[in-house]
Amino acid sequence: MVTIPLTVLDNFFDNPNSILNWGLSLEYKQDVDHKWPGKRTGNLKYVHFPFYRHVCNKVLSLFFENPIEYNIDLKFQLIEEYQGKGWIHQDPTIFTFLIYLHKENPKIDCGTTLWNLDPNLVNPVNTKEDIHLFDSIKKHHKNKKFITKDQSLQYKNFKKEISIPDKFNRFIGFSSEHFHSANSFDNKISSRLTLIGFVESLNTSKLPIVRSKQATL
Repeated sequence: MVTIPLTVLDNFFDNPNSILNWGLSLEYKQDVDHKWPGKRTGNLKYVHFPFYRHVCNKVLSLFFENPIEYNIDLKFQLIEEYQGKGWIHQDPTIFTFLIYLHKENPKIDCGTTLWNLDPNLVNPVNTKEDIHLFDSIKKHHKNKKFITKDQSLQYKNFKKEISIPDKFNRFIGFSSEHFHSANSFDNKISSRLTLIGFVESLNTSKLPIVRSKQATL
């Protein structure tokens, strides 16, 4: 179920340079299973709770008038020296948001693309192919080298819905069921730093898209 409308908001933070510098000073770790690229901090809820609360409340105020209880996994993610594009995937949460905090470089697009799965292009389920693809994703995340053939096969199953360029201090939020990917990981030119949030639970049944569908004349 789509939960929030795609949202793009520029100039999200009043002091983005300070947040950029602080974010880079934190400790980062790579996922031991290589499920995602680059390195992430720990959940900022346990690193700096006032900042965590400020960001979460600021994001949720875009969609809700009254304060609500929530559980959000909020982390900085730093991706360096990767090649190629991001892999198309979904997030197992209510909605996802991120704020670009790297200074954009005109030579590289480190933005985000939303995709539609094309039912006319999808191959039949093949466990061996799925396992091979998953292994390729982990190898890419671990070794940082682009795997052209496997990623091209994955992309053939999707049609581009919208591509959002990265821009310093730009917020984007979207329903986690949307297939999405990073536009590029050619980070030998520049690194990609984002503040990324996974909204895991909310104590409300009145999600924005639900409210919209229930509106009457």
